[in-house]
Order: sequence, then structure tokens, then C-alpha cells
Amino acid sequence: MAHDDESFDSLRTPANGGMLTTPSFARSALLVGMGPSTPEFVEGLQTEGVQTLVIHRLSECIDAARLMRPELVILLEVDPALDDVSLCPDLVETLRGVEGVGHILVLIESTEPESALELLARGADDVVAPPHSVETVLLRARLARERDSVQSLLPAPFHTIQIDREARHIHGGEGEIVLTGRESQVLAKLLEAAGEPIRRRRLLKAIWGGDQESVAVLDATIHRLRRKLEANPSNPKILTTVRGVGYRLEMARVEVV
Repeated sequence: MAHDDESFDSLRTPANGGMLTTPSFARSALLVGMGPSTPEFVEGLQTEGVQTLVIHRLSECIDAARLMRPELVILLEVDPALDDVSLCPDLVETLRGVEGVGHILVLIESTEPESALELLARGADDVVAPPHSVETVLLRARLARERDSVQSLLPAPFHTIQIDREARHIHGGEGEIVLTGRESQVLAKLLEAAGEPIRRRRLLKAIWGGDQESVAVLDATIHRLRRKLEANPSNPKILTTVRGVGYRLEMARVEVV
């Protein structure tokens, strides 16, 4: 992936020499399309001991996220000189499916609730309406990190689901959930593997014809499935990742009807 100096800044290490002094805060952050406010946010994050990467164009966000696997992403909804605001919900959905990406916080220009609701539905963890003060945004990010840390310390319940293979339905703790066509196809392939890991390229070939450009779509589909299958999608117990291989369905937690 090639980037010019104007679009892709180098990784910024903390001013304290790399020591992460605030365990409750993210260790790495990706700032996307922040425009003139970038230096203020970089300074605020570095004060918290956070390694920071700056991307100026929304279109470069996904590649950067795959390389960095940031614990925090702060994304300005649009820079009119560079990107179309209509791209933002799609971008957030794709970003949400990238392995290793943590909290996604979107700064929006509108105060209309519809904008925030769409972004939240597509995978954003938090949406901040103007004004976007550095103090407010970093406080929101810190509180979210602390909530995640507390949740990770709690014992996970043994959550099980019932899958209706023919009707494309899942039955779980929240009742019946309907799957989309792609979600159903991915889940069917995982069920065929009967608990064995299934390679990502096999899923791509079986469902998307092996098109490498569909990798981001596969990631987003896995993310949506986890939101429907898991009690805690950020710590999956049913649809798990086998690093370096692909995905596996934990059959001990699944009943197929």
C-alpha cells in the first residue's frame, strides 16, 4: 500500500518515550479525516500515552486499520474537499468488520438524530455531534474504554443459540433473529465445516467467486453475524477467529434444527 506524504502521516509515538501511562485509555488510535483539528487531537492522545496514526482521506482508512489494528478510531464524518458524506456509513460498516479494530467514534457535522442512528446501526460505537472539543471527545473515548475493560473482567455466560438452517432464522436469548442472504450463506458454510476452521479464501470462493475485492464485504458480514449470534460480539464465543486460518463455529454452543 503506497501513500504520499500529504495523505498518510507516519506513526506518532507518545511524547513520554513510548510508555503507556494510562491503562484505562486505548494504546493505539487512528485519526481519519480530522482536518485542521488534527494537531490538537494528536497532542491530546499523546498526552494520554497513545500511539497515533493520522490518515487524511477516508478512502485510505481501511488499509491503515488492517495494518495498525487500532484500539480506537476517531473519524470525522466528512471533509468536503476530499470525500462524500454519503460514503461514511459504508466506510464505518467495513471498518467495523476489520479484525482488531476497537472503539469507533464518529464526529458528525449534523445535529439531526437520523445521521447518528444510521452510523450506530452500521457499526459505530459512539457518535459525537458538534461542537467537537478535544476534551469532550477524549472523555467519551476514555469512558468507553473503561466500560470495555470492566466488561472483559466479568465471567462470560455460556450463551447458546439455535439455528434454523432452512428458514434462515436464529433463536437466542433475544428471540428470533432473521439472517440476510449473505449471512445465511456464510453460516451454512461454517455449519458444513462442523466445528473445523474454514479458511477465508474458501468462504470468498464459495460465496463471492473468489473475488479478492470482496474481502471487506466478508469481514463486514462476519461482524454482522457476530452481532446476531454473540452475547458480547467484541469477545466472540460462538463464531471465533482462528488466527492465520479463518473462522470456526463452536458447535458446543450451537443447536441446529
